[in-house]
Amino acid sequence: MEQLDVFPMKIISPLSMLRFRETPGDDATTPLLFNHLVAKGIIVDFLIGEFSASDGMSIVLCVSQDRSVELLRELCRSRQLARAEVVAVETPVSIIRILGAHFDIRPGILAFLMDSVLRAGIQVFATSTTITSSLLVIPETQLQPTLRLLREIFRVPGED
Repeated sequence: MEQLDVFPMKIISPLSMLRFRETPGDDATTPLLFNHLVAKGIIVDFLIGEFSASDGMSIVLCVSQDRSVELLRELCRSRQLARAEVVAVETPVSIIRILGAHFDIRPGILAFLMDSVLRAGIQVFATSTTITSSLLVIPETQLQPTLRLLREIFRVPGED
């Protein structure tokens, strides 16, 4: 596949990734969680909902490491927030944003990207792709190998 031009990649690091399982029939917990995040000024750098047959609906979000400790403490203290079941915490993680590969009009780019990342043994905790960008949430320890691989796949004008 030809090497496609992208804008400079944005990296956000170090973060913590938290995965919350939604309780079926509980419509109050998720709004409470987000109300708490807003009230405490906790910035969410990544958010995605996912569904699995075994676990049902989950919410995955990334926040700064220091704010994640505060958030987990609050979840334990608050009886209402305690219903937000934390099923996984990964830390430290990094988010890499790839902007400009036009994932919508270039069939196969996303498949090629994910195949290359997985073949290189890079662990991807979460991913999100739109028509113009792709975000990868990876262990921070794999940041440099991932960036090297991405620079083999994509060309960033001005970095030549």
